[in-house]
Amino acid sequence: MTIEEVPVEPCGWRLLLKPVPIPEKTAGGIIRPDSTVDNARLATVVCQVVSMGKDAYAEKEKFCSGPHVEPGTYVLIERFAGAKFHYKGTEYRIMNDDEVIGITTDPDNITHF
Repeated sequence: MTIEEVPVEPCGWRLLLKPVPIPEKTAGGIIRPDSTVDNARLATVVCQVVSMGKDAYAEKEKFCSGPHVEPGTYVLIERFAGAKFHYKGTEYRIMNDDEVIGITTDPDNITHF
């Protein structure tokens, strides 16, 4: 997944994230019905960092080792974290820097429940 230009810049300590798309076909070749794909999108927990606000990870007390993500990093978030919006048919989320709960280098193999 490539980082796309979005005319939205996160303010302050917020991050702009793009959820990883849900495959419409399973590894076994079964095509998922639209309702299943839509439900899985609601539960997406893996996102790619698109951009970061100027103050993201600036609080030295919270993030003493500095930022642990940068644009392009795949992160794990809670299911309903962040404010959701769509741009050109693609979902994005804006959320606080301290709501990231993990980092992954293998986003395609994280199971969506």
